[in-house]
Amino acid sequence: MTSIYKFDFSVNEDVLLLEYDKVKHLSEYYVDPRGGVQNWKMIACNFDYAKYLINYFMLGEVRPRFYFLPKGVEIPEHIDNNTKCSINFLINSNNPAPVIIEGVEHYYKTCLLNTQKLHSVKNDTEDRLLFKLSIFDDDFETVKEKIINATSDKN
Repeated sequence: MTSIYKFDFSVNEDVLLLEYDKVKHLSEYYVDPRGGVQNWKMIACNFDYAKYLINYFMLGEVRPRFYFLPKGVEIPEHIDNNTKCSINFLINSNNPAPVIIEGVEHYYKTCLLNTQKLHSVKNDTEDRLLFKLSIFDDDFETVKEKIINATSDKN
């Protein structure tokens, strides 16, 4: 089964950055029942542009989130808790660190990630700001088809 699907999509980074600036004071260190990662911050949020993206890709149960990972911080290998897959948008990035899936590095700007596969990030290059649509009801292959349909219909 595929672990990552990279695709071209012109996400409005300006809108995402403006929204992040509005809510970044609400960020909390990420923790789940398995523990946390020092300095990795998360903000659960819901705003008009996030709703637009969810509708654009015809997604079901989704939680939009910003994740901030400072330069020099590593996210250890893990499988996401309850999230089946996610659409990830790296924001304001010049030299993004790759996501490492089952030992293989993958560089992307926008992707669908199978979060049920072991993955990690070794963030050596720059602060990393990620806008993530965490998907709870559809699996990777189903969402991949939705992305293909949405982007081919509108190009």
